[in-house]
Amino acid sequence: MAVRSEEALQSLCRAHFQGLPLCLDSLTSLLQPVFALKDLALARTAHAVIISNDLQSLPLLGDHLVRLFGIHGTLIEACLAFSQNAAPSAYTWQAIMSSHVAHGKYEATLELYHDMQSDGIMPNKFIYPCVLQACGGAHLLEQGLYLHEHIQKSALESTPIVANTLIVMYTKCGSLKDAAKVFEGMKHKDVITWGSIISGYCQYGESLTALNLFSKMQLEGIAPNRVVFLCVLKACANIFALEEGRLMHEQIIRLHFEVDILLGNTLIYMYAKCGSLKDAETVLQGLAVRIVSSWNAMIGGYALYGAVDPAFELFRSMQIDGTCPDTVTYTCVLTLCGNESALQHGMSLHEHIVSTGLDSNEFVGNSLVDMYSKCGNLDEAHNVFNSLPKQNYVSWGALFAGYAQHAHGMCAFELFQKMLQKGLEPNEVVLSCILKACTSFEGPYLGKVTHSYVIIMRFESDPIVGNILVDMYSKFGCLEDAIKVFNQLVSPNVVSWGAILAGFAQHDQGKAAVDWLRKMLLKDVKPDATAYCCVVKACGNSGLLEEGRWIHDQLYRNGLQFDVAIGNALIEMYVKCDSLEDAHNLFETMRVHDVVTWNLLMAAYSHSGQALAVIELFERMQSSGAHANQVTFLILLHVFGCMGALEQLKELHSQIYESGLGSDLVIMNSLIDTYGKCGSLADCSRIFDRMSSRDEVSWGSIIAGYTQHGKYRLALESFEAMKQAGAKPNSMIFTSVLSACSRAALTEEGRRHFRSMKDSGIIPTVEHFNCMISLLGRTGFLIEAKELLGSMPVSPDALGWTSLLNSCKAYAETDIGTDCLEHFVSARTLNMENDLMCNVSEQTAKDDLQLEAHCEPQTWKDLGAY
Repeated sequence: MAVRSEEALQSLCRAHFQGLPLCLDSLTSLLQPVFALKDLALARTAHAVIISNDLQSLPLLGDHLVRLFGIHGTLIEACLAFSQNAAPSAYTWQAIMSSHVAHGKYEATLELYHDMQSDGIMPNKFIYPCVLQACGGAHLLEQGLYLHEHIQKSALESTPIVANTLIVMYTKCGSLKDAAKVFEGMKHKDVITWGSIISGYCQYGESLTALNLFSKMQLEGIAPNRVVFLCVLKACANIFALEEGRLMHEQIIRLHFEVDILLGNTLIYMYAKCGSLKDAETVLQGLAVRIVSSWNAMIGGYALYGAVDPAFELFRSMQIDGTCPDTVTYTCVLTLCGNESALQHGMSLHEHIVSTGLDSNEFVGNSLVDMYSKCGNLDEAHNVFNSLPKQNYVSWGALFAGYAQHAHGMCAFELFQKMLQKGLEPNEVVLSCILKACTSFEGPYLGKVTHSYVIIMRFESDPIVGNILVDMYSKFGCLEDAIKVFNQLVSPNVVSWGAILAGFAQHDQGKAAVDWLRKMLLKDVKPDATAYCCVVKACGNSGLLEEGRWIHDQLYRNGLQFDVAIGNALIEMYVKCDSLEDAHNLFETMRVHDVVTWNLLMAAYSHSGQALAVIELFERMQSSGAHANQVTFLILLHVFGCMGALEQLKELHSQIYESGLGSDLVIMNSLIDTYGKCGSLADCSRIFDRMSSRDEVSWGSIIAGYTQHGKYRLALESFEAMKQAGAKPNSMIFTSVLSACSRAALTEEGRRHFRSMKDSGIIPTVEHFNCMISLLGRTGFLIEAKELLGSMPVSPDALGWTSLLNSCKAYAETDIGTDCLEHFVSARTLNMENDLMCNVSEQTAKDDLQLEAHCEPQTWKDLGAY
């Protein structure tokens, strides 16, 4: 090829520099190899030769030059060659329009089309696609519809190239309905046709439809190409269709497609999005060439699931491999550091970024501000903010967002005042962050003040600000104000609807949430996953099972039931509505389970007393490769405590340490409590003694354990040690202490602890009084016990009177016992009447008579008093 180019160039140069006059035939013969080789340098020399021979106005030569310059992206030279053409043909017009489309000059393309028509040139099957591409690129649906009418009149609609471009144009203009209509009307569909419609559905989130079309395409015997695979892999990622994604990967291998960088990156993205990080890693390692975007796709997957350590390990491997991180890499990794536990990673990365000089980069600098803001290190966020060469709205927004996230509403408002003093006008993002920060206050006052600024600055009709206002008022429970703002929005979008639905959900107005969801559907606004989750949550909180099932059906119809967040919300709703069977069935149909999914069903089984089902589910969870978190272990500890399963508990204890949660305070407290329930005080003491920090729950658990197992002196010694350590006892701890005093018959110590409750700011409850009644009765202080019962700020319950009655029996005190008996009968009758009122609609007259008869004890002996 290079030799042929050199020969052609030499021939042209001789003709040009020798000034030899050439006729059209000889010049055409000379230029044929030039046009065939499509070489830019040759094209420029050819242009010079044509001009020197004054043949530039000839259509035949001009056509080739326009196309050659267009192919090489030199639009100015293409336009020059076109302007020199005296009578451009349809071929020439198509060439110049194609060049303009390639450069994104869509309006100019349409002007050329109108000029062509003015010259009397009729569009053909090659010109229409160029103009349709321009309409699609500029999102000019009306122009596209107008062109479509002309295409139908010219009987070119069935031409594959025209029909395919029509589909692409309609999808780019957002009219999937028209694209589908063209697609269905085509008799002969090739792989480009299928790829165009599948791509359109993927582009607008109709992933399930895209996958269904992919299946239909294969049934019709059309083999997918690389573009189709790229589309359907993204569709799988969007709906977490891991198994379908794996099948497509197998098909790619079977069809011997080379897994190049683009296809490899898409596979990594699909696997990572679907939660299969191991598969994503395998694809990355299998790529023949790994460029920075490949590494970024994998790091982005880790970021999606908050896997900090693997992401940093890959970040180091990337550099060892010789690939330099770019701004996207740093932005992805910084995203992972947006919480306090990962702050040290973020600070180390910050030092590395400074060493590369990228800290002054706009995107990286803003990401650093965002990272420190999210971690709550607002001082460092300010330092980075002040060091930025240029502070833009993103920088300000990140700082405001930090204040909003950490509930520093007043600080955000003060920063807002400084921004105004600098003469900077806030945009919709900044105002939105300030309004979010206002939700940290107890009331809506500051939010309403900011709302007034919004009105003054004429942002009240802005959809972003309007949506945040709806959200703010909804969170404060000012639903009338939220609805008022919503109704003032020019065109409420899915976020607007989601904000109002979230308000109803937050304030347990399930019926209203469902009604507004129906309104949303009637307005032809498609709810997203967040909106559906809000309404599902509202149904769960309000016990609306049938409405919840209706929403589940809507989700199934729209292919959203595969979304993990939605699946989790549905499971929680079914559990709250006491439909464990529905929750279980949904769980089994979900394609992806995250740790929340497993925890929800395990908690439901635990709540319903199905301990073995919890254990079986946990074993399945481990087999699936999912990692247990704090909540998982707390559920299992509760189950083992109820079962008294000491051996299983010890095995779980080992797993807790292996998971890195061995020092988690909440877990340690639960372990003490569970070992106590399983009767292993030695393990309780060992865990408690090894704890580096303790709270009132830790002390309460060990004290309750000692009390429960008769180690009363140890319980009271632990209580004293707790006070010396500066921990403040709570109501439950005092219950354990008083119970220990009662069982050990330590009257004076019990009195002292009971009196000390006032010093700790704790008002004694019925349980505390009952412990004291038991203590005084056990030690023979029956009159004091009776007086204490009479002095209670609330009515004593039957347990208190029963305790004193038993003490009267032990000490043969009939006078106090008789008085107690009367009070006991009254208390018992009152309790039963209250139970009756709660179920009055289900009781019958016969039940009332039986209850009345049952409440009339015949003798003290009947009550077990003697």
